[in-house]
Amino acid sequence: MHPTHTRPDIDADELTPADILRCAALYLSQRGWHQGDMFADPTQPFPAACPQGAIRMAVCGSPTTAYTIDTARRVDQAVAVLAGWLAWTYLDDYRPEFTAIHHGDQITFTEVVGDWNDEPDRTATEVITALSGAADDWDRIHGGGVR
Repeated sequence: MHPTHTRPDIDADELTPADILRCAALYLSQRGWHQGDMFADPTQPFPAACPQGAIRMAVCGSPTTAYTIDTARRVDQAVAVLAGWLAWTYLDDYRPEFTAIHHGDQITFTEVVGDWNDEPDRTATEVITALSGAADDWDRIHGGGVR
């Protein structure tokens, strides 16, 4: 089976945020990691990506596929899980004001992930490890595989 084909035994509705994060980690390890924007070249079918771009690819399958309500929810949920993991692992300064809503000095989930990813000394290995770590924590907290 081609790696971009959907496995017939997996229903996309059954994917957990952990599943999506692991797919994003695999995407980055195969297609490359990027800083500064969601995709290195969104005109390519499988461009190098930042963590949010890799999550989008895991959910939507393309950098240009329009979001549906369901895919937007799945992407947002996976980004939120990653942001929460990053906040507790790396971003001590963000913990007190961590929120999903931007108000003054509070930051959004996408800002947490984007700011962390775009730090000059960040490496692809750290990003892939973070995606996998967030997935493992989600499974641990939710009993693994709970949908």
